[in-house]
Amino acid sequence: MIKKFGLQKCKKCYLFLMVLGFVILITAINEKRYSISSDKLPWQISLTDDGKSEVFGIILDQTSMRDALTTLQTFPETALFEHKNGRRNLEAYISSISLSGLTAKMILEYGIDDETLQRYRQHSIDKEGTPSGAFKYKLNEEDGLQAMQYPVISISYIPYAQFDDEIILQRFGIAAETITLNDRSSILLYPELGLSITYNTDEKEILQYVAPENFQRLKKLALSQTH
Repeated sequence: MIKKFGLQKCKKCYLFLMVLGFVILITAINEKRYSISSDKLPWQISLTDDGKSEVFGIILDQTSMRDALTTLQTFPETALFEHKNGRRNLEAYISSISLSGLTAKMILEYGIDDETLQRYRQHSIDKEGTPSGAFKYKLNEEDGLQAMQYPVISISYIPYAQFDDEIILQRFGIAAETITLNDRSSILLYPELGLSITYNTDEKEILQYVAPENFQRLKKLALSQTH
């Protein structure tokens, strides 16, 4: 009787260990499958040997739009904008993207000369107005594919979750300069990183990245908002 009971108990223990081992194995597989990569966070900005900045796996002024979108694994809406002051630029708009667990909107700007942009505008297949007064043009397929070879020169990142001042200080450090827009919003400047952060207590932050050597362009844009 004792031997029989011991055998049954041993079988139950063995079965329990098998089930436990199976649960641990499945859990480990799922954790590996769904683990969040942390290599594309907005504060992970590194500088290359030649002084360019890299963020989200994109080296500004170097990585082509095609390679950038491959890295981000997304397909954006691309449009050419002609502003009231005559300036033109081509942007790739991503309405929602999740990188390293953070969801955001992103706008990637193409580094294209104005002569080429004018040609794209002439070949465009659609035109519409925007609230800012600029005109928005849709590129034809051939021009859209051709434009993908050009580098990304700037990135605008608008997180869905609001960054408070404590997070900004902890993750980005003390800004080299702060431009106050009003009692609720200001622009934090980090020239060594090629970064500006538009901070608003009531709205989502806007992080803008350029190569550090082009930082004055960001600062000029920030100063224009004070007038």
